[in-house]
Amino acid sequence: MGWLDLFWPRPARRRRPPESRRPPHPDDLARIAELEQRGSRLDLPHPIHALLTLGSEAAGRLAADRLERAGYRCALRSRRDGAWSLTATLTLVPSPGAITGLREQLEEVASDLGGAYEGWEAPIVY
Repeated sequence: MGWLDLFWPRPARRRRPPESRRPPHPDDLARIAELEQRGSRLDLPHPIHALLTLGSEAAGRLAADRLERAGYRCALRSRRDGAWSLTATLTLVPSPGAITGLREQLEEVASDLGGAYEGWEAPIVY
């Protein structure tokens, strides 16, 4: 931090999930292929909406806090069955490595809090 930061603070940097070196999940590859088939430009950033299911509101709020610190935008909603749904949104280029890194990060958060990762979706970007 320099003295200029006292007058002109730098914007907070968002951390992106690292690209994973693990093989991608078949569901992720199918979703990426579907985006490509529908005409989406896969070289451009897409808003990726990832879905988590958690057992309680407290676990949902804790997951949202952890993910917001990692750069996600989160929305928590109750479900009719008593569980809680968390939608975590991050903008990135949907490459297999980036989506696998996102999956790994979200599966870790969900399993730590007794929840489940349900998958992701993205709109078509032209």
